[in-house]
Amino acid sequence: MTALENPRTTTATERRVRFRGVLRAEAGKTTSLRSLRISMAALPLLIAAGMLLRAWAYAQTAANGPVGVPPAFGWQDVLGIGVHAGELGAVVLAAILAGSEYTARAAVSTYLAVPHRLVVLAAKALVLVAATAVLAAIGLLVGAAVSAPFMAQAHLAQPWSATAGDAASGAVLLVIVAVLTLAVGTLTRSTAAGIAIVLAVLLVGGTVAGLLGAVTGVDLGPFVLTYAAPMLTALHDPAGPGALAGDAVVTALWLAVPAAAAGVALVRRDV
Repeated sequence: MTALENPRTTTATERRVRFRGVLRAEAGKTTSLRSLRISMAALPLLIAAGMLLRAWAYAQTAANGPVGVPPAFGWQDVLGIGVHAGELGAVVLAAILAGSEYTARAAVSTYLAVPHRLVVLAAKALVLVAATAVLAAIGLLVGAAVSAPFMAQAHLAQPWSATAGDAASGAVLLVIVAVLTLAVGTLTRSTAAGIAIVLAVLLVGGTVAGLLGAVTGVDLGPFVLTYAAPMLTALHDPAGPGALAGDAVVTALWLAVPAAAAGVALVRRDV
């Protein structure tokens, strides 16, 4: 029996071909749906706008006297504002990608064509990761370019290579936020619910942890995604290398638990 006649080899090949087809189909949805095209355009624009506004604020401050911060800190601040602004775009993009299947009733035809629903979810995740990473990189590059003149006015100019590491960690952070939103959106089957839940985690999660910590006497800050994920992506935690390992575990759990729940719900629930 030749390799081509081997059922096991043929089955593996068919699975790879089938997955590539699903991947192409999911990638095609990002350009075929108007809402996804708009959200994809908004992500880099939000990043660049956030960076530009913060750099402009530094220039305005410098007009009245020294800014009082080193260039490295200033650029970290500018990039951080851009990433925070981009989080909204990443959340909306991922929520629409997850929820549009059910809003437009496309899930029925999708899962009839691909009965293995987890394959569809994996393809969506890969497309989302790639799209978010590319769009984040574009936004950060454009943001750095338009912010540079204002940072120079504030005497905070520095080579782009010096900020590349912070930019890369920001892009990874946006990917983490997008994947979390995809899992939540798939679990809830609602674009609005996915956006609301993830924005609540990002915006008030730290406050809630602080209030609970004050009541219980336990520091819950390290267990919040908005603390653990930035520390992990920056590869630096003030508490030391051991804390960085804890940040990795916390971030992984924030992604793994919703993803597992979404996978179970996707398989067990009717379309």
